[in-house]
Amino acid sequence: MSTNNAENITIWRLTDGKPGHQSQSLGLVNALKRKMPCESFDIPVSGRLQPVFDLLSTTWPAGQGLPLPDLIVGAGHRTHLHMLAAKKVYGGQTIVLMQPSLPVSFFDLSLIPEHDYYQGGGNVLETRGVLNPIHAAGET
Repeated sequence: MSTNNAENITIWRLTDGKPGHQSQSLGLVNALKRKMPCESFDIPVSGRLQPVFDLLSTTWPAGQGLPLPDLIVGAGHRTHLHMLAAKKVYGGQTIVLMQPSLPVSFFDLSLIPEHDYYQGGGNVLETRGVLNPIHAAGET
């Protein structure tokens, strides 16, 4: 990992503005924060063509000025190309929170709900339902 501070994990959470997707990625980030020291940055993304240009030109302006990411988290199809562009430019590991529209092998980890019945390869963890930011009583 490319941790800037040896004690903190830096997480970039890419958001597409859709409440359900934001809830899922926030759920993962909050769970990680309960388990280890983390610093997270929310990065709104939009558009379908701009991340293609960013990938081709090896630029991703949305990450400028931020600490280098250890993890790049996203939910929603519009975050996928942005995640790949961010990783190409700044490094880090990508975690996609759904069955992606791109090949699963493009991402470092895919958390796919069991109700999607994913049968392919790649680094996949099957979840029961979708992640959310609700913290159950008694959970650590």
